[in-house]
Amino acid sequence: MLMVFHFVAFFVGTYHASPLVVKAAKTVAKTRLRRQASFDVEFRADRGVIQLPTKDLNGKELYEANKEIKWKIKVPDGHHVVINSEYFDLEASSNCQYDYVLVVDGSRNNTFCDKEHLVYVSTSNDLTVTFVSDDDVSGKGFKFNLITVPNSPEGKCNSTILAIQGQDGDIWNYDNPGNCFYSLEAPEGLTVQIKLKFIYFGSTSNDEKRIVIRDGVSTHGEHLWKISSGKPLLKESVCAKHLFIEYHNQGSTKATRFYFTYSVVTCTTEPGIYSPPPPFVEGDNDCGCNKQEVCVLQGFEKMCIYGSQCGVDLCENGATCVDTKRGDQCFCFGGFTGKFCNETAGPTVGHLKFIEVPQSRIVKTGGQSVSLCRVENPASREQVVYSWDQWSSRCC
Repeated sequence: MLMVFHFVAFFVGTYHASPLVVKAAKTVAKTRLRRQASFDVEFRADRGVIQLPTKDLNGKELYEANKEIKWKIKVPDGHHVVINSEYFDLEASSNCQYDYVLVVDGSRNNTFCDKEHLVYVSTSNDLTVTFVSDDDVSGKGFKFNLITVPNSPEGKCNSTILAIQGQDGDIWNYDNPGNCFYSLEAPEGLTVQIKLKFIYFGSTSNDEKRIVIRDGVSTHGEHLWKISSGKPLLKESVCAKHLFIEYHNQGSTKATRFYFTYSVVTCTTEPGIYSPPPPFVEGDNDCGCNKQEVCVLQGFEKMCIYGSQCGVDLCENGATCVDTKRGDQCFCFGGFTGKFCNETAGPTVGHLKFIEVPQSRIVKTGGQSVSLCRVENPASREQVVYSWDQWSSRCC
């Protein structure tokens, strides 16, 4: 008896030179344990959708039990595929032993289940996606949006990065308004370490702009590190065999700017916890500057510098990069110096030392008094900014 499966597939946009092609020989076979099916579908565009067929079971649209359905995805050489779920709803189980999606991608074999949003960035241009269900039904399945992306040796948005031993690399973003995903993989038997060098969230203090780094090849990987505006930064690096980096920018057209470096290492211990200076992760770094000025923290004092944010920021240790009339310039946080603020400036000082304090005097009503307050800038990375408190007439 021939069984009929309803498969939803469509594409977005017009024809491109690099079409996404999903192929398979349509076969239907009965077995004692599971019914199998494959689909023959071709997308004449660089975007497409594959959706798991469902049936109305007791008033709910659910996938069927005892099913095995396969899609074969092939894109041109020099390209890879990003799978992004519009919804993902499968039975949760330890090691995905009941209902699951298996993605075979080159030498990778990864299994996914549960109900979490799924994003996967492939390494190859030839994938097989297989859905398997057991004799129980517990979800509505999935709908995957697929896009084909040109391979790039650089760490660009929605890219797969194969780290090479002995060759460091970087991942950076400048004003990309949408969400981005990066899959970073170490050579066999090794691990890859990623370090945060710079991040700027702009004037925001909520969670709409954030970076999440996971141990694995997708958004289903174990959470390792989250960086968001207005939150303290508790790590400076993480490492694993595979690292999946999520950049989320929701509800805002102005993008987060960030710069990571990565290298192949042997991870032995958990990276230490440290406390970076405020401008390194500060969400709202505005100090009342004009539109053609940038707020910087020079030493331990906030000030406005004429110019704009640098296109590519190579400053280190929390420094702010400003594109001035003299070109790109790094304004160093207290305790650092050099062109890129990567040199230590003198010995560490553990506290502020006042070298000029206000005089103690009584001011009559309507009178005026001027006093100076100066401190010796410490060479440590203490999170200190000094200012004048005009109401209590004290230096703080």
